[in-house]
Amino acid sequence: MNNVRTNRMAGLMLAMGMVSCNLVAEETTKKAEAVKAEPSVNEIEVGFSYLSDDAYRFGRFNGMTDDGAYIIGDVRAKAHTENGDFWRLRGTNLGLDSQYLMFQAGTQGAHSLSLEYDQLPDYENDTGVTPFLGAGGTHLRLPAGYDPDTAVFDISDPKNFTSELPADLDRFLLPFDQETERKRLKLGARLFFKSRWELDGSFQQETKRGTDWIGSSMGPAEEEAIMLKTTGALLPEPVDFETNKMHAALRYHGKQTQWDFSYRGSLFSNKDDSLTWQDPFDLDRTGRLALEPDNQMHQLSAAVGHTLSATNRLTGLLSVSRLTQDDDFLPFNTSTSVDDLPRRSLDGEVWLYKGQVKLTSRPMPKLRLSAKYDYDERDNNTPTATYYYYIADGIPGELPNKAWPKDNDPLSYQRHQFNLSANYRFNTKMGLRGGYKYQQIDRDSEDQERETTREQSLTLKWSLRALEELEVDVYGEHTRRRGSTYETRRDENPAMRTFYLADVDRNKLGASFYYMPTSRLSLGLTGEYLDDDYTDSALGLTEAEQVSLLLDASYQISERISSHAFYTHEAFKSSNAGAQDKFLTTPDWSAELEDTIDSAGLGFNFNQFLDRWDLGADLVYTRSRGKIHMINNTINPSSGDSIADPDDPTQQFPDLETSLTSLQLWTRYRYSDTISYRFSYWYEDFSSEDWTVDDLEADSVDHLLLLGEDRLDYTQHVVGLSVNVRF
Repeated sequence: MNNVRTNRMAGLMLAMGMVSCNLVAEETTKKAEAVKAEPSVNEIEVGFSYLSDDAYRFGRFNGMTDDGAYIIGDVRAKAHTENGDFWRLRGTNLGLDSQYLMFQAGTQGAHSLSLEYDQLPDYENDTGVTPFLGAGGTHLRLPAGYDPDTAVFDISDPKNFTSELPADLDRFLLPFDQETERKRLKLGARLFFKSRWELDGSFQQETKRGTDWIGSSMGPAEEEAIMLKTTGALLPEPVDFETNKMHAALRYHGKQTQWDFSYRGSLFSNKDDSLTWQDPFDLDRTGRLALEPDNQMHQLSAAVGHTLSATNRLTGLLSVSRLTQDDDFLPFNTSTSVDDLPRRSLDGEVWLYKGQVKLTSRPMPKLRLSAKYDYDERDNNTPTATYYYYIADGIPGELPNKAWPKDNDPLSYQRHQFNLSANYRFNTKMGLRGGYKYQQIDRDSEDQERETTREQSLTLKWSLRALEELEVDVYGEHTRRRGSTYETRRDENPAMRTFYLADVDRNKLGASFYYMPTSRLSLGLTGEYLDDDYTDSALGLTEAEQVSLLLDASYQISERISSHAFYTHEAFKSSNAGAQDKFLTTPDWSAELEDTIDSAGLGFNFNQFLDRWDLGADLVYTRSRGKIHMINNTINPSSGDSIADPDDPTQQFPDLETSLTSLQLWTRYRYSDTISYRFSYWYEDFSSEDWTVDDLEADSVDHLLLLGEDRLDYTQHVVGLSVNVRF
């Protein structure tokens, strides 16, 4: 079956492509009169797929999670009349949880209406367990008979602390599926006027419902033991979201000037405002946390394009957006009331302003120039107040004795960006393109370590058609970021640097080759290298590099047989440094992270390999590996030896590995000009090694209640049969 996202994009493009944005009134009338009724090529495909095994991960985004048969249908139909009336229908994966359906009708050059329905599941895991009753709801409680061991704590001996889950925890564990499902319904309309104007509007409602998971913590009664006695639990989280989006646009299509006035709105609501749970380590305590708050966004924009001359064009854009969030606060914790709050709600308000102007020019037949300026401003008008921050629920006492005061610091900023580019074509075989970019961001926030950052980039690309059969592109880019004085946040290590604010020198080199020695054979090779050097970061991310390689080939063996193959390699490396003591400005540990992804595939199509039979096959293999190499630079004063040996496996994280093998075979029998049958076989094998879940039970980690999930390895066989009717 086709990927639902690809089908959705194709459906939207099909719907939007019915009417050109450049139609004018006089042309519209003439074209509508000239429309001829064209023969329709409609298709309906109905069939079934049979799965050999249950495989939750296999069906994560298509809904086919259980063994057995699934009815699946696709439809593609359209009709046009001589007077310009038309309709179109497109449906994919009908019968699955990942189905899509679109219908559009109207009169070409006059008006159209469209209706879309889209469904997308996300079945994340079905192996999780929890002792809580009411999973998927907002109040989690523990069952009768659940009896955790009594917590013991001696402040004079912090290590003498026990807070254990029940010894017979397993008998209370209940399974729950981590799964959500999105459903989207969209209604659109478009109206054309005879005076070059067009009105376009749509309304979309999207719901997301299901159960996810969220982390929680419960603090101790003794403030001094906050880091020693805090317990945590992973909880089933209810998901019940609704998002309504509105869009309206008024457009003018002149010969030299075009206008676009638009409104966009988004209203998000969460049916559940909080999640309450009984402490699995102490039944006398209750925790509560806030869930995603309701919020809104409204935007007005205006865009203009004007052709100054045959070789010059000017475009501009202005927009203003208002974002608000005004849900009522919860109390600081379950032992206080809302009367202790400095405000009843955030009363959050953010204004976003955007402006853009762009000039493109062709002063010479071989030279193209472009200049663009972008302005972005975030004006955060959210009120500031002092909040007494509780690390976790369960800390009793009167405010502010048992909490830490913290003022919220709304972030505002202004961003200026200039882009200059030039493209010169020396002749039909060689061209040169270059560009310069300058970006400056000025931040207004006490919590931001750097008030101003300035980033400059230079790019250069050389294109050459060395031979009639060979095309070569070589490109490079250098970026440099600097800024105002870096001031670390309070209680942070003064040598720590945040990567997106830190000084960095970035270099990128790349090349691509396309070779077509014959009309039947084409070969492609693309490689790219990226290096980031954080020049002033003693702690934090200090260096990163990325290497990518792509090889692809296609060969038309004969008029009826075509083949293709590809190989990709991606490697990501980064170096990180840290210090256990926040006053130590030189690193006492470091970590080298390395991720590699390799993919290879090949396939072929054989049309009419027998009289009425077509045949095809695709094989894809992907393997990924993640490595974390820890190095402890701390020296034991008495022995002079490193406390942790980097070559000792017990001091290292295990590797993360995944592999996927997918083989698809199909054949089609053309029974007649209008009816064909398709038989398919799909084999897929997925395996992983993941230390974050391997051999971890719900109580494997002290003072934590986990989900006890398993790896979702699977081997799946899928057999399909369908009939396609064209009419």
